[in-house]
Amino acid sequence: MIAGIWVSGKSSLVSAMLFRYLAFFLALLCSAPAWSAPGRWVMGVDTPLAALEDRTGKLTVEQVAAMPDMAFRALSAGLSAGYSDSVYWLKFSPPPFNDSEGLLLELSPSYVDEIELFEPDGNAWRKRITGDLQPYAEREIGYRNFILRLSPADAGKTLFLRVHSSSTVVVRGLFWEPLAFTGAVIPEMAVVGAYFGIFGLSMLLALAYGIWLRSRAFLAFTLLALLAMLAVAALNGIHAQVLFPRAPRMASDMVGFFSLLLQAWAVGFTMVLLETAVYFPRFHRLMRAVAIVIAVSSVSAFTGYYRWFAALTNPLCWAFSALGGTVLSLLLARRNISGARIFVLAYSVHVLATLPTLLLIFGLIRPNLVTMYGWQGEALIHVLLLHSAMLWRLRKNEAQYIRAQEKALTASVEAEHLLETRVSQRTRELTDARNRLESALAGERRAHLAQRQFMSMVSHEFRTPLAIIDSVAVNLTEVPATDSADMAARSEQIQRATRRLARLVDNCLTDDRLDSEAFSLQRKSVSPLALAREAAEIVQWSPQHRLVLALDGLPESIECDPTLVRIALSNLLDNAVKYSDGGSVELGAAADENGISFIVADEGPGLGEGEPETLFERFTRGTAKKTGAGLGLYVVRRIARLHGGDAYACNLPGGGALFELRILRGQQNPTS
Repeated sequence: MIAGIWVSGKSSLVSAMLFRYLAFFLALLCSAPAWSAPGRWVMGVDTPLAALEDRTGKLTVEQVAAMPDMAFRALSAGLSAGYSDSVYWLKFSPPPFNDSEGLLLELSPSYVDEIELFEPDGNAWRKRITGDLQPYAEREIGYRNFILRLSPADAGKTLFLRVHSSSTVVVRGLFWEPLAFTGAVIPEMAVVGAYFGIFGLSMLLALAYGIWLRSRAFLAFTLLALLAMLAVAALNGIHAQVLFPRAPRMASDMVGFFSLLLQAWAVGFTMVLLETAVYFPRFHRLMRAVAIVIAVSSVSAFTGYYRWFAALTNPLCWAFSALGGTVLSLLLARRNISGARIFVLAYSVHVLATLPTLLLIFGLIRPNLVTMYGWQGEALIHVLLLHSAMLWRLRKNEAQYIRAQEKALTASVEAEHLLETRVSQRTRELTDARNRLESALAGERRAHLAQRQFMSMVSHEFRTPLAIIDSVAVNLTEVPATDSADMAARSEQIQRATRRLARLVDNCLTDDRLDSEAFSLQRKSVSPLALAREAAEIVQWSPQHRLVLALDGLPESIECDPTLVRIALSNLLDNAVKYSDGGSVELGAAADENGISFIVADEGPGLGEGEPETLFERFTRGTAKKTGAGLGLYVVRRIARLHGGDAYACNLPGGGALFELRILRGQQNPTS
């Protein structure tokens, strides 16, 4: 706890540091000349661009070049064809230029599998190959995207690109003058370094918090940041450049693998961060299933089926992580959950920033700088906002801990003052000892009179079961049992009589215990369902009665004296059996925010006039039968009132009686 307070106390400093780095990153981003630089032309914007779809993949460049212009579809910015297995031919012409070194053609994104450039060479065509299936070490120019050098002879001529990919088909082309390209790459590398530096710093801080505080949320955030860095690096060709320069297939597969793992954990992290298992348990199970499906589908990156799985998992991830996170954060904010408002901001920005990319990969909008790379920049902001929200929640926990400490100190002072007050009261009480003694003697005389009255009534109740036991014992001696069934029947008679005696003894002892001055409830956390089922066994002892249980909706546990509550329920059920000749005995229950009600209904003759008000008095018996000591219902009401509730009785419209035992949660009234 002390470590948690110290770390949360530094959270403002950490947040400020992270956002300073973010401001530095944005400054680099805005100053980079790569976004709008002289000596750069955008294919399809500054120069004409058209596309032809080859669904068979068998067309040759000669056949494509011979086709009329109307066979091609004009493109305004670049090619976006979605998850297609077709081959696409791009027809373009380089802009006029005077540089003797020629132009550089930059093609992105870096995960397009196959790109072939066809240049006219007299009456033939010269083919040059690139794409992420070509080893990085063999590329013409080492760069994260694909760079092809165009000679001055290509100026004004019609060139063709043949494009095919196992992922979404997206192509954006840029023409660069060599010096302009060099001038753009240097600040771009600074931006990329700052980007991954901030990501890495955020990840390391979260890892430190997670290990120090043993926090699942910070550890989950660490994994999210790690997967985000790996996925962004793979999508931008950094894996091929740094890790697999001579293993292009592995670098290509890593793009799909890390992308799907990131999607799966984005859903999983949303579950951990927003505590869906606590606040949204049903939706939590659905999110968990989606995360598992996406995680398992990551294997498709190595099997050649990535295109089909990615077409399913991309909208699933967006719906359950970005959009789902936004909706769930709003619901948590309405409940005033700590940090939820920052979650709303983080996920709202995320859902808006990732939507254009989702539309792009399905071929619904054209590629540009925002649709292709906007989500990657926003991912950094999204992660930092989530990190800040987690730090904010940590600080709120610290404040709650300090308030709890102050409250405990105040309670200690109040307890000391209360102790002094009680000592003073106790001193005054000692002066009244003689009056209390006389009152106690008077009470003793009344108790003696009540005891004589009680003994006269209970003597008959003890004789009846004892006579049954004696009679069965004599019969066993004089007339031995003929078979096991006969023996079982006689044994059951003895057991019923013994149980009857035990219940009488329990009621007597309970009444005596409740009258004791030293009595106090022995509260425990118990299952009300288990108490009810245990008490209901008394009905199953009677062959003439059928037990009906309706115990749905009970809480898992309740604070009460389990022994007393069990006796009270047994008395109600025993009365239902004793005062009805047969039929069903129903034990039901209902719970609300204040307490629990146990309801017992029988099919007996019901209650006589005025009996619902008098049955719970001491030594009072119903008029339907004269057996009983008159203590059972009296004990029931006393137990109910000791738990802050009460006991009630009434007649059912169709016949029979209904008794209710009401117990309040966490309340006690020892004077009842």
